[in-house]
Amino acid sequence: MRLRNYSWIIGLLVWSACTSEPKPNGADSSVEKDTAELSVDEKIQASRKLREGQLNMTSAVRYASSAKPYARWGEMAMMSKYGKPAHNFGYSLLSPTNEQLLKMDQGFLQILCDESNRDLLDKMMGYYLVVTDIEFAGLEKVSEVELANGSKLKVDASTKKIGDFQLMPIDVATNSGHLIQIENLPYFPTEELEKRYLKRKGTK
Repeated sequence: MRLRNYSWIIGLLVWSACTSEPKPNGADSSVEKDTAELSVDEKIQASRKLREGQLNMTSAVRYASSAKPYARWGEMAMMSKYGKPAHNFGYSLLSPTNEQLLKMDQGFLQILCDESNRDLLDKMMGYYLVVTDIEFAGLEKVSEVELANGSKLKVDASTKKIGDFQLMPIDVATNSGHLIQIENLPYFPTEELEKRYLKRKGTK
C-alpha cells in the first residue's frame, strides 16, 4: 500500500515537470521594467506596436492612437491634458498622418513629448481637438467650432477649411467623435521648441 502511494506521488511529479513550460530568462520582468530605458518616442512606438491590429473605436483619440496612419499623433493627443476629456466627451481630432510627421524635425517632435515640455504639447493639442462632434461631409451645417483650448474657429465648407486647417476628405467616425485628416499643421511651437533645445544644449 505504501509502495503504491509513493508510485502515485512520483508519477504526479513527473507529469507536472513535463507539462510545465520553462520560463525564458527575464520572464518575470514586467513591461514597465522592459521599457524603462526607452525614450518617450520609443515608448509611443512600442505602444502602437502592442495594439497593432486592435483598433479602439471608443473615441477619436483612442482610434488615432491605435491606427497605423495616425498612431504617433494619437498618442501625443492622449499624452496631453486634453487626452482624457477628449476620450470621455467625444472630441473630434484634426490629425496629420505619421508620414506627414516624418517630414518634420524629429528632434523637435522628440523634445515636445518630454515631460518638461508638456506645457507646449498641451498648448498645441488645444488647437487640434474640437469640442463639437464634426464630420467632413457635414461641414455646411456648421459655421463655427469650439476648440479644446476654448478658442473658436470659422468653418468654410466651400474650401473645406476650419480656420487655417485644410481638411482632407478622410473622415473616420468612432463611437464618440470623428477623426478628420488634415493637410497642414498651422499650430506647431517651432520657435519655442528651438529656444528650449538651444537652452538644453547650453547655447544662447
